[in-house]
Amino acid sequence: MRRLTSRSLVFVLCMLLAAGVVQFARAQSSVTGAIAGTTLTVSAVASGTLNIDDVISGSGVTPGTFITGLGTGTGGVGTYTLSVSQTVASTAITVYGGIETKWSVMSNAAAGELMKISSWPLG
Repeated sequence: MRRLTSRSLVFVLCMLLAAGVVQFARAQSSVTGAIAGTTLTVSAVASGTLNIDDVISGSGVTPGTFITGLGTGTGGVGTYTLSVSQTVASTAITVYGGIETKWSVMSNAAAGELMKISSWPLG
């Protein structure tokens, strides 16, 4: 049995959110930024902070993109490394914070395949 990491679950939930399948309350921030390659440059922060593993969305941003590292930014204005290479002109970006869960992966799945998850403890 593999445990579902918070990064994996956030990615899955954000894909479901983008498709309109799931809606729930979550921590979020609003920033203005541009993306060149895997570098997000945040020029303004309207609310909240940015952290590693936070998922971002906005016009032109590839669904499921998340922050993998800090550059010059330490939660506010500055640069951040992203999981997906892309080019996005300056735009409003919503940042979804980490979501803590106790979900477990119950089946094997390759990238892009469906997997069975459960909140029931095993053993």
